[in-house]
Parts: sequence; structure tokens; C-alpha cells
Amino acid sequence: MHLKSIAPTGGTPSLLDVLTYFAHSKNRDAGSLTKELSDRLIEFYGSCSVSFSASGTQSLALLLSAMRRACGCRRVLTGAYSCPDIVSASLWAGLDVYLIDVDPHSLEVRVEDVPEVFLDSSSIWICSNLYGLADSIDHLAQTEVFLVDDACQSALTCEHGCSRLGLRNDAFGLISFGRGKAVPGVGGGAVLVSPSSRCADLVLQELVPNCLSLSQSSQIKALVKGIAFSLGESPLIFNLIRHLPWLEIGKTKVAHNLHPHHIAHSQLVWALKALDMASERKSISDGKCRDWRNALNHTELFFPSERASSSAYDLGLIRYPVIFKNEAHADAAFKRLDDLGLGASRSYPLPLDRFFIGDERVKTIGDMRGARDVANKILTLPLHSHVTVTDIECAARVINKTISGD
Repeated sequence: MHLKSIAPTGGTPSLLDVLTYFAHSKNRDAGSLTKELSDRLIEFYGSCSVSFSASGTQSLALLLSAMRRACGCRRVLTGAYSCPDIVSASLWAGLDVYLIDVDPHSLEVRVEDVPEVFLDSSSIWICSNLYGLADSIDHLAQTEVFLVDDACQSALTCEHGCSRLGLRNDAFGLISFGRGKAVPGVGGGAVLVSPSSRCADLVLQELVPNCLSLSQSSQIKALVKGIAFSLGESPLIFNLIRHLPWLEIGKTKVAHNLHPHHIAHSQLVWALKALDMASERKSISDGKCRDWRNALNHTELFFPSERASSSAYDLGLIRYPVIFKNEAHADAAFKRLDDLGLGASRSYPLPLDRFFIGDERVKTIGDMRGARDVANKILTLPLHSHVTVTDIECAARVINKTISGD
């Protein structure tokens, strides 16, 4: 019988840290906290406008809707293996979605599959920068496509001595403060708009105001969720709750109905504390990445973090993705690791088109073979502070034994 289980993601500020922060900011209203969070983001990203909402998905939906009205955009182009909320937000904004197949070993979007007719000013290209991996944007330099540089899973990642993921090439940027994200809080999101972005002034005019005010009960719910997230990362507590069916832990959920709201007071506090811990969290993540790579050094796997497009970036991964060469091995390894409570995840279990079967607004470019292959063969491994070297070595042995047939 296991006494502990490791959560697949982590890094949410502890309850003690946040309660201390709350005590110091109890007399501050949401307006002053919003300004502080905005100033902190501007300090990292440079001159930009910041617009908040209650989640990263809502922020993306509001941004895309504003771009449709202000810039005349009609479609979204994005990789076929990513977070389904990208599609949900695009549909809410009234845009068609074209999913582009991905390389089954590196997760890189197959840009060569995209017809040139789509690379004009009526298209928005969303780089998801999945797990913190930097998507290449070189192919967009000579086009009229609008770029949304989604930094929900890669915020605070930067090119060596240069641009930050989120505002590369004067893109429109996006950040989430949700659990397991690059700035892991208890929800909330932000749109970043550089003054040099194309149509920046028009988009900003359309962004404000589009959010509803949160009720008192919603504010309390956000606070309770934060307490639960913080406590739930403890391996002892996670071991007790991870199989409770109503929590649906590990299940990929699709946001079909969006109702954008303002960011909550407690979400602001958690996000500010998460930013305070960003440097420490990145250092932990980098160390765990090295430990996983060393432990799996002689294992027959593909490592997307070593793809060429990421070599120019100082990455801060939120999970460590590995891709098996055999679907049966991936299934068996996940089951063994899950049984041992070692924090492996199958996210995401399907390519994006399979989440939206029957919706004619969601179309595919390519045969989706690569995205299906990734969904069937990928595992992501935890990188937070509750993962020990012993855990990593144990997981590596399980993976090696699975591949060798033991």
C-alpha cells in the first residue's frame, strides 16, 4: 500500500505563503493588486498593455474576438496536438479553426503542410509552446499572418539574451495563472499587447470592457480552490484524493461554454506569490529535467525538449515529455507508473480534432497521423519540488523494464 503519490504538476504557492501574503495585503483592493501584477509583467516583458480575466481560456477568447472585430480575422491556425481550450476559445470568438498536423517525435507543427492561401491577414497563428517548449515562428516572418504567442505553459521563458515567449515578433501574448501552468496559481489569465503589435490600438479598444463582475460566492470559490490546490500537492494528501471519481483528476476537460469574468482577488494574490517564486521554481524544473534525462539516457525514447527550435531558449518546462516508439509500451508504462503513484500523465489523450467531432468549424490540414501518434505514445513526467531523485530513478527503471519486455 502506497503512503504517498506524486501529482503530475506542481508549484502552486503553499497555503502558508499565500496566507502570509493575504495578511500583508488584506487592506488592498483588487485594483491595487491588479496594478501590481500588471507592473510585474511589464517589468519582465517590457512596454505592453495588460488585460486580465478569470482564466487563460477566457483571455484567449476575448483576444481572438477582439482581433476578429478589429483586424477582420476569420480563422485560427494551430497545431493539432495541444490544449483543447485553444479550439474552444477560437470557436467562442466566432472563428474557424484549422488544425495542422505535428511531427510525431518533436511535437513541431508541420508548417510545410499549410497552403499559402491561408498565410494572409485573415489568419491568426497560435503558438501553444506546449509544456514550455518554444515553437518556431521563423516561417511567419515573411507573411501577413497575425501571431498569438501563447505563454500559458511557457511564461517567463526567454530567448538567450533576447525576446520573451509571449511577445516574440510583436505578437499578441497570453498568460494563464491556472494550476500546473508556468505561473501556477488558482486561475486567472492575461492578454499582453505590445504597442508595436499590428492593430494594437484597435484590438485594445475591442478588449475593454468585455468581462462580467464576479459574485461574492465566486470570489469565495476561488479562495477555496486555492486552498485545495495548495494542500493537494502534498504527496500524502494527493495519495488520498487522486482516485476520488468526482474530482476527475487527470481528465482533460473541454470548455464548451465560456462566460468571461473579471479576475478574482484571491487569484491575483496567488499569481503575485507565484511570480515571487518563479526563479526558484524554474531552477527546480531545470534540475529535474537534467535528472530525468540522465536517468533515461540509454532508453529508446524520443525527447521533444531536445528539438532544434528550442535550443535558442532558456526553457522552463512545466512537464517533461517523452514519446515512446511503441503504443503498447506507452500504455503499459503509464499504468505501472500510475499504480506506483509516480506522477506520470497522458495529457493530452487525443488530437484536437477528436475533441470536436461533428463541429464543421473545426477542420484539419494533413492526415493527422502525427498528432494521433503523439497522443497514443506520449507520457509527461513531473518536474516539481515533490519529485525526488529516488522517484525519478524508480520511474526510469519501470520505463526501461517495460520497453525491454520485463
